[in-house]
Amino acid sequence: MTQRITYFYIDIQMNYNSLARQQVMKFLMKKLILLQLFLMMSFLALAHPWKPRHFIIIDTDGGFDDFRAINLLLASPEVRVLAITSSNGVLSAEQCAIKIKSLLYDLHHEGILVGINTDSTNMAVDCLPAVNFSWGTTYKDSASIPVATRIIDFVLRNTNEKITFICLGGLGTIVRCNSEVDRFDEKIKQVIWSNDLLLNGDNFNFSINPSYYKVMSEDYSISIHRVCGTIGESVYDDQLIRKLGTVKNLYTEKIVSSLLVKDTPYASHWYDESVALYLHFPELFLSDTGTTDIFNRILPEMIETCDVKVMEILQGVTINQNQVLLNFPMEISEYQDDVQQIMSATVRKYGKEEWIACVLANELHRHLGVYAIVGAKMGIRVREYFGAGVDEMNVVSYAGLQPPYSCMNDGLQVSTGATLGHGLIWVQQEKNHLPKADFTYLGQTISVVLKDEYRVKIESQIDDLSNIYGLNNDIYWALIRNLAIFYWANWDRNDIFEIQIIHSQ
Repeated sequence: MTQRITYFYIDIQMNYNSLARQQVMKFLMKKLILLQLFLMMSFLALAHPWKPRHFIIIDTDGGFDDFRAINLLLASPEVRVLAITSSNGVLSAEQCAIKIKSLLYDLHHEGILVGINTDSTNMAVDCLPAVNFSWGTTYKDSASIPVATRIIDFVLRNTNEKITFICLGGLGTIVRCNSEVDRFDEKIKQVIWSNDLLLNGDNFNFSINPSYYKVMSEDYSISIHRVCGTIGESVYDDQLIRKLGTVKNLYTEKIVSSLLVKDTPYASHWYDESVALYLHFPELFLSDTGTTDIFNRILPEMIETCDVKVMEILQGVTINQNQVLLNFPMEISEYQDDVQQIMSATVRKYGKEEWIACVLANELHRHLGVYAIVGAKMGIRVREYFGAGVDEMNVVSYAGLQPPYSCMNDGLQVSTGATLGHGLIWVQQEKNHLPKADFTYLGQTISVVLKDEYRVKIESQIDDLSNIYGLNNDIYWALIRNLAIFYWANWDRNDIFEIQIIHSQ
């Protein structure tokens, strides 16, 4: 009897221990799940709410397809172009650098860094149609353009991001950087090289300097993604050119201009554009992993979607940059009557991004203000200058903390993302106040000020209104609103500011 009771007691104890262990395990699992959720939420809270997926350096040899690929990459909010370098290939590196500079000036991206690969191991083809094709109309002098390694070293020292290196020609620039730029291989995430399957004399980008491929393929510290560009002329048909005509921005206009050149079949031949497509839509490509690189070719059934994808990149709709809204309201009926009157022409003339910045600045400002508009236009102009996005610049404002100049600070914060909350803007109070600010991006600093003729005009008109009506009169504020709407619609951000380079590479 005693023995049976003992066994019974042991059985209960074992069951109890088993149940206890199960309860403990469940408790621990719950704690582990909660910990994982906490860590995940902490990571998301610390992570940037939106930023580009790709920070890139482009090396080009000046072909028509390079020109279009560069415009696609510059147009995309998903991509941040930090520098563009030139090397021998279709054109000489010097000719190509001048074309890059001219393009960037036309696009108002004067602050994007440009460098020349002076390696003369291979000679340029000097393709005559490519030589004659104009990338832009402003820049002429290649002597002032630094060497590529210096530019790339400067970029890598001034960014914490891992860089994707885009090769639209040969591999000469990247091989040279790998040997001359400090810790280059540590800072490069990947190389994407426009190429063909067979590495032979028919593969132009390979044939430029074939020995360099062997050098890179034996260096396993940097992965090479070769992207097949051979699609031919099937993409650029009349239908796509008509579609491109509906996208009103400078990048699209540039691309269309290259497709209208009649004296060479290569003007409408798709090749290096595949790199831009691969960067945005890798799911369209089939990847073959080799021993030294990864070869990516577009799936045949996806070729017919290229025109749609090109349009998405140029329209900037591959990613949503908003934090709350799915889409920013762009229907005219959603705006007040006096704003409706300028909306269509203003968006068409200055672009959607400036429009949004001016709308948000004035909603933040709680009235339609002249200097809030000036600040919004200044911030967009500087972002354009550097090819920068929001939250990527440090700003020092000289507008002070007293109206009317201080109203500019609201426009600056909205248009650049350099807000007080982010700690990216400082207001200088000790000096004479002006509608002026300094902007620092990627190791470069520029000073931007509203030109005197525009500042004097604003001051004169505001003084007249305040003297006649007084600051507490509703008529005064109604007329200030009219002035702000007029300046919004008629002052071009590319005309009204003076830009001075304070520090560059």
